[in-house]
Amino acid sequence: MHLTTKQIEVLRIIAKGNPDGSHADLDEILERASYKPTKQAIQFTIRSLVDHGLIEKHASEKRRGRLRVLIGATTLGMHFANAGVSSVAAAIIESEEFDLG
Repeated sequence: MHLTTKQIEVLRIIAKGNPDGSHADLDEILERASYKPTKQAIQFTIRSLVDHGLIEKHASEKRRGRLRVLIGATTLGMHFANAGVSSVAAAIIESEEFDLG
């Protein structure tokens, strides 16, 4: 599994959630990103992370006057978000087969 630096950042934002312990929504993720992505770029990143099984969409909740989809990390996503780079690399190597011969 290959994750870009930006995907890892978004994963960590989602895994951290909100200060009150609730899941983040799309606009909250956009606000917390260190770079200034478009909403479409974050949606693309979220779809990719869902496809990898690292995050999942939860129920909708009314926030700031609109219905928002909440996004949280899966157990695997929490592992990747909290692990150091070497641990993530080791997990990726263990999960893939390499032909060294």
